[in-house]
Amino acid sequence: MLCNELSGYEVLSTGPYLLLQFTANSATPGQGFAATFHFQPPPDSTAADSDRLLKLSFGKAFESLGPEVSATSK
Repeated sequence: MLCNELSGYEVLSTGPYLLLQFTANSATPGQGFAATFHFQPPPDSTAADSDRLLKLSFGKAFESLGPEVSATSK
């Protein structure tokens, strides 16, 4: 899938892992990408289990997200 060709596309993982790869170059102009995700814990888990799984999955990077990156102008 190429940037600016499709928006609102939904990706669903039916397993415990999902990898999305973004490749950029200067040959194709664009603004990058934006993504959101929804984490759904197993049906038999508790809220404490969900918090623990999030921390295990994302570690410190999830707890302290950095600043947004914006386009620069010449």
